[in-house]
Amino acid sequence: EIKELIGDSVAKVDSGYALVANAGRQMEEIVTSVKQVVAIMEEISSASVEQSAGIEEINRAIASMDEMTQQNAALVEEAAAAAAAMQQRAAKLGQEVAAFQLQG
Repeated sequence: EIKELIGDSVAKVDSGYALVANAGRQMEEIVTSVKQVVAIMEEISSASVEQSAGIEEINRAIASMDEMTQQNAALVEEAAAAAAAMQQRAAKLGQEVAAFQLQG
């Protein structure tokens, strides 16, 4: 009977050892998976930083383009005003030259 109890105990110890070994392997797999998730998260974080920098650069370019557009609009207004003033001066000069009559 003692022999049977010892045999049963040995079988249970062997079974327990197998369970512990299996649990150890599973824990190693979990650790490996967590490391992979951490690596993926780091890549996502890095990509987000790069994307943020790219968006910031685009925003600066758009702001610069907007400023140039406003400057161009101001220059167009100035050119239109100068053209109108020249047109008035040309008309006035035409009237003044009309007073002179040349023979021939």
